[in-house]
Amino acid sequence: MVIKDIVDELVELKRQGKIIKNKIDIKTNELQQQCISVFEDKNIKTTEVYGTENNSAIATYSQKLEILNYQALENIIDKNLLAEKIERKQEIKYDIESNFKDAIIILYTNDYIDNMTIEELVKNEFGQLDTKVQSLLIKKLKGDYKKDKELLSKYIDDSDLDVELFTINKIKNYDKVKAFFDVNDTYLKDNIKKYISLDENVKVTIKYED
Repeated sequence: MVIKDIVDELVELKRQGKIIKNKIDIKTNELQQQCISVFEDKNIKTTEVYGTENNSAIATYSQKLEILNYQALENIIDKNLLAEKIERKQEIKYDIESNFKDAIIILYTNDYIDNMTIEELVKNEFGQLDTKVQSLLIKKLKGDYKKDKELLSKYIDDSDLDVELFTINKIKNYDKVKAFFDVNDTYLKDNIKKYISLDENVKVTIKYED
């Protein structure tokens, strides 16, 4: 193939790629809106939806945390804790340790349950299972949507476990947030939103077999 033909073919492929990307963006947005409706209907933040065969998509809220006023934040969160968990960069950006960032987001969004344990949830929702299986679930459930769903699916013949999975996540979130903060500190909870911004959008991950 001569250079001219290669160039023309590459240009055409680029054009097709732009068209395909635009179609993917449109369909992704359409799926995001559908999943948001599911979130609002079930009061959840993560779900897996299915096409034909083994095609599926996991939709979850993606959260981006930014610090607006570090100095003011020192007035409501222990200075030593901030210095240990947040790296201040010269370009005035902050690299926050993941577990501390998770705790701040959980506190910011009030995304936790403090009146139920994993053991209580398992006994209430999955009490029909063998006691050994219940003990295994109590030990293995970690609040990770994908891993917890795979675990539960081994013992429960129910494709719609989103509400239970979301509740498990919120229970585990309580452990994450209380590792750093007193959740009863109303001054902290009332003021943290003044110094931190949080952007949320729905992230969609497509799964399929080639």
